[in-house]
Amino acid sequence: MPPLPRLSRWASLATTFIIPAIPIVHRGTMFAHSEMLSPLAFALAVSGAGLEQNGRLFHEDMTKAKRIFAIAHLTELDFTFEERLSAFQAFCIYNASSLHMLSPEERDISMRAHSVLSKAYHMHQFPSLIREAGWNIPASFDDPNLHGTWATWVLTETLKRIACVVMLLDMTETNVHDLPSQVSILDFDVELPASDTLWNAETAETWVLKAKMEGDERPPSFLTILDALLSIDDAGSSQSDVLLTLPTMPQVTLSLLSQSLYRLQRQIERNHGSIEGGAVPLAAIAAGSASGAVVHSANGALIPTGSGDGLPNAIAWDIPAVALAKIATGMRALHQSGAPSPHAPWFRQIKAVFT
Repeated sequence: MPPLPRLSRWASLATTFIIPAIPIVHRGTMFAHSEMLSPLAFALAVSGAGLEQNGRLFHEDMTKAKRIFAIAHLTELDFTFEERLSAFQAFCIYNASSLHMLSPEERDISMRAHSVLSKAYHMHQFPSLIREAGWNIPASFDDPNLHGTWATWVLTETLKRIACVVMLLDMTETNVHDLPSQVSILDFDVELPASDTLWNAETAETWVLKAKMEGDERPPSFLTILDALLSIDDAGSSQSDVLLTLPTMPQVTLSLLSQSLYRLQRQIERNHGSIEGGAVPLAAIAAGSASGAVVHSANGALIPTGSGDGLPNAIAWDIPAVALAKIATGMRALHQSGAPSPHAPWFRQIKAVFT
């Protein structure tokens, strides 16, 4: 085992260069406490080791060993909530930081690891935990529970960002291996992560000040934004003001929206050959079946509902060409707001720091 000072240096490197791409650890509260649960602290050290030549072997060996251990035990361990969260964050970091490893053995481990990660995600009911949390930003710095309220907000935001990363990992594994999705985006009908301006606040007082500057606006839900993106008309305008929030959204959110539309496009293109006469049956965004119920949103878009995994085998418009045009328009709106190209892997920033 490397000496503690070296592990600490590697963890610091990970916090600086890797966590911005995998934003599931809050720097402000992390630095405000002298202790961190060991699974997460070690995961940061392992991922950071990959950034130095003398740490590459340790990084590769431990990333492999820890994922194999988690595959066997992650959903079985009797942890407190804080311990489960730390272990889950660690597993996300191991999985994301291994995406640049391309050997057949590594790909096999990644497939099995993601299956366990998805199972743990469902077991711990992340979307339900997020829905139960409130926004609750204090009205002033004089709030007697200011730091406690900030800590609760940070926990909720951490859960949101973990959920986004899990879904991005799911989309990556699905695209690489052409397998069914294991995480339904319909389950993530919750508020999206707050802006990076709020997330990066390193004190409770700064957090409140920045919240007031942003107008205390709560982020829209994932499906509300997706609905609005698919409701843009031919002239490029939308009846929904919610799209005005796109430029302030963190990169992890923009990546998730971009990859979701891209996945929708792939499903339509893949199934177009089996659709006779150009008519597309309405199907659930949670894919698998060729049937589903349609919800007419306030914006007028047809957002299908249902159950299952992944995105639909078809979409709620009359012909595939119309559906694909709607998706392309939504993608352009995202790109204009700073979203990465859906054709570029969302983890390219992670891959870049390791190569």
